[in-house]
Amino acid sequence: MEEVESMKEKYNLEYIYLASESFLSSDEERFTKFSRLWKEKINLPFWGEARPETINEKKIKMLEEIGMNSISIGIESGSPEIRKMLRRHMSNEKIINAFNILSKTYIKVCVNNIIGFPYETREQIFETIEINRKIPVDNIMIHVFNPYRGTPLYDLCVEKGYISKQEVGGDYRQDFVLQMPQISKQEILGLQRTFALYCKFPKSMWPEIKIAEKLDEKGNKKFEELSKTYKSKFLS
Repeated sequence: MEEVESMKEKYNLEYIYLASESFLSSDEERFTKFSRLWKEKINLPFWGEARPETINEKKIKMLEEIGMNSISIGIESGSPEIRKMLRRHMSNEKIINAFNILSKTYIKVCVNNIIGFPYETREQIFETIEINRKIPVDNIMIHVFNPYRGTPLYDLCVEKGYISKQEVGGDYRQDFVLQMPQISKQEILGLQRTFALYCKFPKSMWPEIKIAEKLDEKGNKKFEELSKTYKSKFLS
């Protein structure tokens, strides 16, 4: 709080970006204290991050009252099996409920997703697409899994031969380094770029979107065409 207060005074801040992915995990006493001090000392609009299982109506109402106007929630995967791998032991129902709570506020909501996990299949990626189709959000973010050294999933990828010990994870926004038997790098990157289209467009358009997955001339042309429609309909 002291840091934000000093930055506000020094730079005449108008907006705050709180980069704490466990922001809502604080116990009730600490969270209430934060809310009171923010209103008294900072009193500026802000953006924050959270996990679905930390969302409840009381905390969200409190945040709305003190100026939160945007939040990012990490689903990561719509597959319960993949979420177990990530130690995210929550149900799809709990995830959907978290977004429904936020939909009753003025807070803009972004959802974060990841595809390309070890063992993940195309069918499991579509489980993530399906849960995104059920939640009310303002923006959909889609990243690709990268194995970073020091994590259990990095060790798993080396053990399974998906990467060598010499390799390192790339940029989660665009690089995919795993070599897996059940799904190719090209398919992962194609699904990444069309992910939001699958989430927002009616299923009758899915055959067209599948064409846009292909990273070739025909696929690029179709992707450009569908992207224009998406932007005009959902981002304007």
